[in-house]
Amino acid sequence: MTSLMTSLRLLTSMLAMSLAMVPAWAQESAPVPALTLELNGAQPSDKGCRLTFVVNNNLGADLSKAAFEIALFNEAG
Repeated sequence: MTSLMTSLRLLTSMLAMSLAMVPAWAQESAPVPALTLELNGAQPSDKGCRLTFVVNNNLGADLSKAAFEIALFNEAG
């Protein structure tokens, strides 16, 4: 009988902890404002290679300006 009571208490505790987490599952986190940059492609060309990037603006506002800086490295760094 003691073993049955212990098992029931354990089962009840596990169920209570599981149900306590349900509100956390239901909440969706708000998207974080971000400007993401993704390397979309790399292709060889006559002068080296061509890199294609995709920028995704999730800042919530349009960009009025953009600036790009490029650094190239060889095998020696």
